[in-house]
Amino acid sequence: ATSEERGSLVYLTADSDELLEALDPAASYVVGGFVDRNRHKGATRDKAARLGLRTARLPISDAGPVVLDKTANSVLAINHVVALLVGFQSCGDWGLAARCLPGRKRTGAEGEGDGD
Repeated sequence: ATSEERGSLVYLTADSDELLEALDPAASYVVGGFVDRNRHKGATRDKAARLGLRTARLPISDAGPVVLDKTANSVLAINHVVALLVGFQSCGDWGLAARCLPGRKRTGAEGEGDGD
């Protein structure tokens, strides 16, 4: 890939220092299938750096627009990440887009009643 093509790619990784606040229509987002936990911590971020790609992390935190239940695993499946991105693209609100996440992942009343 040319440097121009690489410049339009954004590798999503929880280890990024860059918070994904909005989607750039000119960018292509890479959703990886590798979980950067335990002994592989930072592997996705490091790979992106080696390839000269930008990185970003989803706005998931205790005080952010997407708050996961404290008892839930904070790792999202690829289909949930894509659904979250599509939802945000549609409505422009991370909190509303997070309704696509399974009930077991969401906090309090948000997660009730959807059978998940």
